[in-house]
Amino acid sequence: MRRGTFRNFNVAEIIGDLDQLISLAREINPSLRFILTVSPVPLVATATGDHVLTATVYSKSVLRVAAAEAAQRHPGVCYFPAYEIVTGPQAPHEFFAVDRREPSPKAINAVMQAFMAHCETDFRIELETEPMLNGQTVAPGAAANCQIQELSRAWSEAECEEAAAGIDTAVAASG
Repeated sequence: MRRGTFRNFNVAEIIGDLDQLISLAREINPSLRFILTVSPVPLVATATGDHVLTATVYSKSVLRVAAAEAAQRHPGVCYFPAYEIVTGPQAPHEFFAVDRREPSPKAINAVMQAFMAHCETDFRIELETEPMLNGQTVAPGAAANCQIQELSRAWSEAECEEAAAGIDTAVAASG
């Protein structure tokens, strides 16, 4: 007996679902805020017939665009760049485990430190490992600031390299 079928939702469908979810949730709690993110974990398989790498890029791209649209449409909705922190050109190689599928504890710590530094919340976590920056242990309070600065610096360097190579990032992103 077949219970369902596989279907990849497109951007418009996901945006519609997010709009509906936000509206329904705010009927219950009008002051509810949302933080959207995209998981950096790649797909392990796909039912599309496409190669899993192509399917992963498509899925992550659709989710990222839908999250950006929802954040632009709704007050109190924002996007947190967990995907970009772990997979961007600034991310160190060791942000993924040896299998290149699972984010490493170092990546998870960097994402959570950035999240705690930028999101208004009273929620606190205990990190599995001591915060590190450039191989040096740093105090938890300083860790988020240092890691964010390091990631920002690396991201800026990646963008500067594109500019130096003559790549128009606005054009590259649209095509």
